[in-house]
Amino acid sequence: MSTVQVLFHVQDPNAHPISGALIRAQSDHGPWQGVTNHVGDFSANLTPGEYYITVTADGFQPRDIEAPGVPAKIGNPGTITIGLNDATTALPRIHAGRWDFITDDGVRTRIVGSTELMLAYRYDQEGPDAIRAVLRERQTCGFTNLRVLWQKGRGSNGLTSPWSMPLEKLRPFLAQLAEYGFYCEGVILADCQDVNPSVAAQQGRVNAVRQTTVGITNNIEELGNEYQKNFFDPKNFTQPFDRLAANASAVEGGEDAPYWDFFCFSGRRSPVQAAIREYGPVEFLYGDRATWGGLPAICDEGFKPGQQSSDPRDWERAGAQARSCNGGRFHSDAGTAGNSRLFVPLEFACATAFVQGMIG
Repeated sequence: MSTVQVLFHVQDPNAHPISGALIRAQSDHGPWQGVTNHVGDFSANLTPGEYYITVTADGFQPRDIEAPGVPAKIGNPGTITIGLNDATTALPRIHAGRWDFITDDGVRTRIVGSTELMLAYRYDQEGPDAIRAVLRERQTCGFTNLRVLWQKGRGSNGLTSPWSMPLEKLRPFLAQLAEYGFYCEGVILADCQDVNPSVAAQQGRVNAVRQTTVGITNNIEELGNEYQKNFFDPKNFTQPFDRLAANASAVEGGEDAPYWDFFCFSGRRSPVQAAIREYGPVEFLYGDRATWGGLPAICDEGFKPGQQSSDPRDWERAGAQARSCNGGRFHSDAGTAGNSRLFVPLEFACATAFVQGMIG
C-alpha cells in the first residue's frame, strides 16, 4: 500500500520550535511514535487513514491533534503544525480574599505546603530528572504547594559560592512543578549580604524574576525570606498586581507592614503545643490590617520531625489548626538542610499526618 510523507512540526505559543516532543499514534496500521528534532520537526511515511495522535513535551500540556477521542484523517503529504500550551498555565491562578484564598474559577482553597528551599538549586545543578522522585513523593503525601528559594548564599547546604536560579530556567522549572499539580511559592531574596548586598542589585533581581515569570499561573511570589536576617528592607519594593504576593516572611510582630496579598511568617517551634497553635493564626484574620491582620496568613516554617517532636499526631493537630485558617506548610530537615531529599520514614509519616489534619 502506498504511503505519504507527513512532516509534524511542534511549537510553543510563541511559535518557537519544541525539540524532544514525543508524538505517539494509534491506527489500524499499528502504533508508532517519534521525537521532534532541534527545529521541532519529525517526518513520517504514513499509510493514508485515521490516526489517534497525542503529543507530549516536558514543560507543556499534552495535546491530541484533534479533539480527545477523535482521529486525525491523513491522506495527503504535507505539514501538520501542532501548538502546545505552556504547562505553567495549566493551574488556575490563586487570589487572596478577605480571609481566604480563591482560584480564578471561584473555588476556595488552602495552602497545603511543604518547605523545599533547595529544590530549584537541585534542578539547576542536577537537571529535571533529579527532582522527579521528590515531586512524586510530595505529591503522594498530598501537598499542592512547594516553597523554594531563588537564591542562596555560601556557607550552608554545601554551597561554596553564592547561587541564583538562572532566569532562563525559571519557566521550565515552574512548568515541571505544574505537571505534578504544584503551585510554587518562590522566594526571590535570601542571604542578600552575600548574593546581592546593594539595594539596586536587589531591586534589579526582583524586577528580572518578575519579568521572566509573567503569565505563569502556578507562581506565587514571596519577596524574601526572614528579612531581618537576610539584609533587605521590604519597604524598598513595590507590590506586583499580576500574581499572588507576600512582601516577606518574618517572625511574629508584623514589623514588615504594610502587607501585600497575604502574610507568611516563621512560627515558634517550642514548646510543641505552642508550635501547633502557630498554624492557626486567627489574630491575622480578624485583626487590624495596619498592624496584624485582615488578610490570609501562613505559617511557612514550623517545628520539625525528630527535633521538637517525633509523634505524627502532633503534625495532624497542626494540620487541623491550619485547616481552621488558610493552610500551612510542613517544615522538615529533608526540605531545608537536606536539600529537598526524599523523606525518611518519620518525616513521611508526619507529612502525611499534617496533610490529613488539614484536609480532614
